[in-house]
Amino acid sequence: MSVLDYFSEGFLVFKGNSFFWVCAVILIFLQLLVCQGFFNGFLFHVTMFSPLILLSMVLGLVLFCVSVFVNIAVMGMSNNMLLKEDVNLKKGWMIGKKFFLKVLGLQITLGAIIILSALVLGIILAGFAVLFCYSSLSYGFITMGFMVLIGLCAVLMSVLSLFALQFMVIGQKGIAEAIKENPSLVLNNKTMAIILLIPLLLNMSITAMPVVGSVLSNVIGPVIGIYLLIVVTLAYTDLTQPTHWKTW
Repeated sequence: MSVLDYFSEGFLVFKGNSFFWVCAVILIFLQLLVCQGFFNGFLFHVTMFSPLILLSMVLGLVLFCVSVFVNIAVMGMSNNMLLKEDVNLKKGWMIGKKFFLKVLGLQITLGAIIILSALVLGIILAGFAVLFCYSSLSYGFITMGFMVLIGLCAVLMSVLSLFALQFMVIGQKGIAEAIKENPSLVLNNKTMAIILLIPLLLNMSITAMPVVGSVLSNVIGPVIGIYLLIVVTLAYTDLTQPTHWKTW
């Protein structure tokens, strides 16, 4: 199948089952709670350790864990739809429970890789900054360097995790196997991977914008995120288990 087929089929999968909409509503609700708490905290100039801010931090941690759980369920249910199996909250809950700790470990590992990469790049950048510290371009160089650093880390995270979650949930791989096998699948399907990465990176970029980004990340972001996760899952299944598509 072509990469455009993944997007069209993903839309049909997303639109055709209320399970995915329920997942999106849950994430929207939690994100609005977290952001509203922080917004009120800054609005009323409360301290960092005030009950309102601490509650928002706790809700943020809950949101992260729920997001991981929901993503697992969405991947599992997308695969179930290809196999024409039941797609419901009970099945999603069972799949989420089964893989939650493993996927959480995978995401922590990927995060550690990104942090270490950022530190290494940051040290290199700092070295260049020291060399040019007497230059009139030093501040501009440092600013541009940090922007490039953030962009490289975002791209690296996207490449590392493009199919890693699917390898674990659908392919039944361990953390090391998922991280190891993902790059080879991406490199063997470079054009398709780039097309899949563009909307993911675009979504990340837009949600980082002030005001507009806040609205998108809180309301539209979860919907787009779940849809793109379905698309990537369909692509992974077609590339690694093409027989599933025969029943679709």
